[in-house]
Amino acid sequence: MDYTSFHDILNPDELEGINELVTSEKFEWIYIPTTSGKGDNDFSFVNLLYNKSKNQHSINKHYDAFKNIISKCCNAFGQNEKNLIRVRLGLIPNYGRFVIHSPHIDFDYSHTTLLFYLNQSDGGTYFYKDKKIINESKFEQNKCIKFDGSIYHSSSSPIDHSIRIALNINLKNET
Repeated sequence: MDYTSFHDILNPDELEGINELVTSEKFEWIYIPTTSGKGDNDFSFVNLLYNKSKNQHSINKHYDAFKNIISKCCNAFGQNEKNLIRVRLGLIPNYGRFVIHSPHIDFDYSHTTLLFYLNQSDGGTYFYKDKKIINESKFEQNKCIKFDGSIYHSSSSPIDHSIRIALNINLKNET
């Protein structure tokens, strides 16, 4: 399973500004007891910025602050922003041990996933075939990766840093 990646999506000032926002006390993170929703018992935090799935349509108050990143990530891969399904931030803390979370897909229909790595951290993204890891994207700040959303994937916890923050952008595939 291959993924494609682009580095240096944001300029240093943009990157610093968005990291200041997501790590400020004014930014709301919602606790979830399982990172993948599959009962892995390793908690994380999320902020759902945009959701247009299952007859829902919601835009969070912080969405505008992320429009530039969404646009730059979509443009880097030739994706159309009008196909957005969901945009969600995920924050995974250092658990004091290395954890690879349960493999999952974000939606059970055809879609494309873009992951933008926001902060300086570790804790890669793993890709699976037949329940076995077949590839890994190393977590590198200011890198965006694109992959087929029907491929099972998982995050992992940082061990050398206190937190790992990624922006997950899901898009409908054009038919």
